[in-house]
Amino acid sequence: MEVTDETAVKDYEAAVDAFLEAEKNWKELEELVTSGKFMEEVFANSGGNPARAVLEWQQLWGRLKTVQEEYNVKRRNAADALRQAVVLAPSQWRGPDGDSTTFSYKGFKVTSITKRGFDADSLFAMMRQRGLLDRLLSLKVLNKDGIEVPVVDQQWAINYDALTNWLKANKLDDVLIGAYDEHESTPQVKGPKEVTFLGDVKKAD
Repeated sequence: MEVTDETAVKDYEAAVDAFLEAEKNWKELEELVTSGKFMEEVFANSGGNPARAVLEWQQLWGRLKTVQEEYNVKRRNAADALRQAVVLAPSQWRGPDGDSTTFSYKGFKVTSITKRGFDADSLFAMMRQRGLLDRLLSLKVLNKDGIEVPVVDQQWAINYDALTNWLKANKLDDVLIGAYDEHESTPQVKGPKEVTFLGDVKKAD
């Protein structure tokens, strides 16, 4: 599917072009600092005065930070505008066989992602009306490990705290112990956030 909305095209073009200008400014200033050439600017503007040299460096460092922040903001804006260019309106559907929308623009490539599934209530009701529900639930398929699994996997969602309280209240501790299960998840760590060193490229959104 090709993008035909001219307004959306103008939006993402403007956002990407603004980012490219910010990227140019960042690279020029980064090169000035990483190459050491910034010393020439500091010395020239300070006139050999150490205190003035420190002030010149602080101003240059502040400028570098500002330009880097502008780079990141403009990049996020460009990515958001590109995403908006391929997202369907709420009233639109791609359908079961619909293609994704994808295009490239000045170093960026955007591809729509559609997560497809079924509304279980509607599916079961329609299959029940046709007398095919039992047949549907008996369907099997081989998974990636070669193991036969159901095409429709009916899963239970159990509120652990609520059921634990109910089992205890009804003196069903043996069920609580016998049916209990747990799995370790990724530990949560809170503290200082990561920082990006000058010149490093942030991960894509």
